[in-house]
Amino acid sequence: MIRYKKLSKHVLALILMSYMISPNQSNAESSPISNINSSKIADSNVTAFLDLKGHWGETVITGAVDKGYVDGYPDGTFKPNGDITRAEFIKMVDNALHISVTGTTSGDSWYVPYINAAVTSGLHQWSDFTNGDWSTALTRQDMARIAVRAATGDNNTDDKKWMYLASEAGLITGMDDTGTLGEDETTTRAQSVTIIERILSIKDGKTLSKDKHAISRAEVAWHGTNVFTMWPRYFPQNFIENFDITKADWKSNDGNYHEYGEEYIVVDMEDPKDPFRNEVIDMTFNFATYDSSGKRTNLQILQAPSKSYVSYSRVKVVIQNDIDAGLGLITGGYMNMTSLGMDKDSKLWDKVLSSQEDANTVLYSKSQGSQNVFDLNTFNGNWSPQIPRSGSYILRSGTHYWVQGRVHPKGDAYLFSSGGYFNSSISFSPSTRMYNADNLNNGGHSFIVVNAHGNYDNHN
Repeated sequence: MIRYKKLSKHVLALILMSYMISPNQSNAESSPISNINSSKIADSNVTAFLDLKGHWGETVITGAVDKGYVDGYPDGTFKPNGDITRAEFIKMVDNALHISVTGTTSGDSWYVPYINAAVTSGLHQWSDFTNGDWSTALTRQDMARIAVRAATGDNNTDDKKWMYLASEAGLITGMDDTGTLGEDETTTRAQSVTIIERILSIKDGKTLSKDKHAISRAEVAWHGTNVFTMWPRYFPQNFIENFDITKADWKSNDGNYHEYGEEYIVVDMEDPKDPFRNEVIDMTFNFATYDSSGKRTNLQILQAPSKSYVSYSRVKVVIQNDIDAGLGLITGGYMNMTSLGMDKDSKLWDKVLSSQEDANTVLYSKSQGSQNVFDLNTFNGNWSPQIPRSGSYILRSGTHYWVQGRVHPKGDAYLFSSGGYFNSSISFSPSTRMYNADNLNNGGHSFIVVNAHGNYDNHN
């Protein structure tokens, strides 16, 4: 955009006409664009915009204008809350990074040289946009992709990962205090300037502050978990590419019952703004007390203490035809992590630690009192898939979701030790009843979703 203090009517009319030209993306996307010259006219005497006073972005926008990579409108406004288009944002990034832009706009749209320059420099690929045109408002997802490439040069090819990379680098923060990402929300001119200033900070070697809630949400949106954000002590970053939730997949021999792992999420119960807190707030867990011989002496069903973590898995099951379970209940598949305890000698957790626990204290991992089930296509409402009929239980056909939680100690806990080897893993266990029906006398079975080695130098 171009800012002016005073222009002749003739020049102003020419400029306004140039902004009325409709961009034509079909030509731009189908083949490389020829380089053509363009020019920029600005009045360096303009020092303030009519609509910027008191706006949250006033300082950063004024600084950006001084740097010369963004301008205002001919009427003396900046329109900080107005949407920015794809072409406008790319032009701003090109200018901010001093990327060489050559050519003219003779016979083509004004943005052509800037798009060519962005492609040449690696900021943009012709396949990035599959709909709309260059005048389409830029989404936050689009902004994340361009920002990461500009700031770090990352050559990621997974579209779901861009928002995670952007939030993890501090380029993008959440839209509220729970880290809402708003991937499909449009981007304002003020927000665009803020992001470009963050790009420049990273290019200058600075470390940006980060929004943990946004990173947590973005990691889940990318690959179905947030353990590398929430539990770096047990799942260090160097193992993040090993996580593969598609391994949580089991189908019965006849194809009638099929389970898929969708999410494994960790919630910080001490954080009232944790983005996934509402998913587990009503869960209850088995708090048992044991004597020195290992015999259980008491059992309480309690909610998670405020100082704890709750992990939960969400497993999707698709049933083709009703399953007559007879008199036995069917429980679904779930994902589970290696147990945690506040004593390195994991063999003594139940004998030593259980007597020190109460409603406000958890010292080692506990299972949920019962399995939750959501979004069920059943005749009796939205809670249980087991429907009594003639003394039997019927698991109805359709799509259901099994949800299973565990509560864990918060702080520098330790992984369950096996022969002195501290291995952190997440495994998927299919429905025991359904699996054993297909695999008689084979016992339980699990599928490893990720294996890692805990790093106790990281602290929770």
